[in-house]
Amino acid sequence: MAFFEDLGKKLSCFGQSAAQKTKDLTEIARLVAANADRSRKIDQLYTEIGKAYYAAHKDDAFSESAAQIVEITTLTAEIAAAQDEINRIKGLVKCANCGADVEASNAFCNACGAKIEVPAAEEAPVEEAEAAPETTEE
Repeated sequence: MAFFEDLGKKLSCFGQSAAQKTKDLTEIARLVAANADRSRKIDQLYTEIGKAYYAAHKDDAFSESAAQIVEITTLTAEIAAAQDEINRIKGLVKCANCGADVEASNAFCNACGAKIEVPAAEEAPVEEAEAAPETTEE
């Protein structure tokens, strides 16, 4: 009988130990998740500070961050040019009224209803390509 009592005590202690470890793991997971949320918030705040600093100093050639400001401005322009090329390939134009992407074949903007004017720059290369064979002398 003493054997079963000892076994019961050992199982009871093991169960309590397992329950405590489960509670500890749950608490650790909660704290890790809370720290991850705090870290994301810090990163977001750093980004907001950086954007505000850039906006305030983008025209200041003598800023201590002038090189980074120039690089951001250059990269922003490159992104815009690449996006324009993507839109051109997709056959999209920007609505002059609201800035929405609209198919170039549309007469009106789907977002605001404004009349869509296809830029003349898109028509010029077609005319040049047609005129090129006529102007060559042999």
